[in-house]
Amino acid sequence: MKQQLHKKAILDILKESKNGLINLKVHGNSMYPKLKPGDCVFLDINNRSKYKVGDIIVFFQNDNLIIHRLVKIKKCKNSILYCQKGDNKKGWSWIKQDQIIGKIAGIDNQESAINLKALAYIFFDKIKIFYWFFRISLFEMIFIKN
Repeated sequence: MKQQLHKKAILDILKESKNGLINLKVHGNSMYPKLKPGDCVFLDINNRSKYKVGDIIVFFQNDNLIIHRLVKIKKCKNSILYCQKGDNKKGWSWIKQDQIIGKIAGIDNQESAINLKALAYIFFDKIKIFYWFFRISLFEMIFIKN
């Protein structure tokens, strides 16, 4: 999901946040059906270094603000790389930690509000993440040699 906002303006808004939560409106359909255009998400900018597989993260890429799911974490020599993917996209890509702004703490859509820490959400979401983790790992074993 892309939001055409200037990177400096976003960082200024984040500095103004008093409780570490920012309300963003979703544009695009890369995270459909979890997120739909018009949904509001709550971006948590606290604990910016504590991400785990399955988190829905917000990051900068080419001066665009993007919302995707974290599907794999890879520790390199001096850094950590994060594999991100839109739920409604076929491809994935790796990003650096300094590109990540935060993770989504909740969703307010037209039907209902979703707390991303609820047990039912966590269970069903883990099944989806399990599938993508092994699909990406298999791809790397076959086509990418370290």
